[in-house]
Amino acid sequence: MNILSELNSRELATLIWLGIFSIWAINNSHIRVSIINLIKSFFNKKIVFLFLIFTCSIISSILLLRQIHFWDLSALKDTIFWYLGSALVTFINLNDALQNKDFFKNIIFDNLKFVIIIEFINNLYTFSFPIEMVLLPIICLIVMLDAFAEIKPEYEKVKRFLDALLGVFGICLIVYTFRNITIDFQNFASLKNLRDFLLPIFLSIMLLPCIYFIVLYIQYEHIFMLIDFANKDKKISKSLKKKIFISCNINLSRLVQISRNVGFSKLERIEDIDSWFEQTSYIK
Repeated sequence: MNILSELNSRELATLIWLGIFSIWAINNSHIRVSIINLIKSFFNKKIVFLFLIFTCSIISSILLLRQIHFWDLSALKDTIFWYLGSALVTFINLNDALQNKDFFKNIIFDNLKFVIIIEFINNLYTFSFPIEMVLLPIICLIVMLDAFAEIKPEYEKVKRFLDALLGVFGICLIVYTFRNITIDFQNFASLKNLRDFLLPIFLSIMLLPCIYFIVLYIQYEHIFMLIDFANKDKKISKSLKKKIFISCNINLSRLVQISRNVGFSKLERIEDIDSWFEQTSYIK
């Protein structure tokens, strides 16, 4: 199967511009050094280990969907785009799960938002390749200028203008798309399109257990590191870790509660562990 032949003009234009940007970035010494440092920081053993688990979970989900005939090679392109987009962003933001109590709920709802429906529909009908090649950098430039203007109060009028410009473009794109849907409704209302729409939602939901246990692992590691730092006595550290694990087990909210509300001050005796834990029972 030739994936390139499956790309529409918008996706192909995106890949070409990404390639151009990548070549420019590699040839820029400052950006090249930053990229190398970023890659080095990623190849931490623990990060790689968690990333492999994360990816294996996705592969398992795909194999399961294939078993029930929901996934086949025709869905490979959409799966890759979902993996490189939504899935990787979720992995990068895993630490947010410890601060954001709605993190897991947001993963699902972000895939159900109306904007996702609009993006799905818009990608069904694209402009010709030359038009996409011209439009893409222009839109990206406007979006970047809009983001810059947002953090600069003195550019408020510019931001309003850019927002209006993006709004007009979005409306034109939607009108163009729905016009094509009206003309070609039979091809639009197909099982393949329904599958393509549901696929990222299903993959995101199936990924939740893996994300949960990765976040659980990260939180345990964080707490245990603080315990070791505060208590040089290995017996006390080991007993406290055991107590926390027995108390929390796979209850992430309880684990986060302990880490947020109880400081890991040095414990003088093993007997102090029980009194330390009594503090957590009164904290909500």
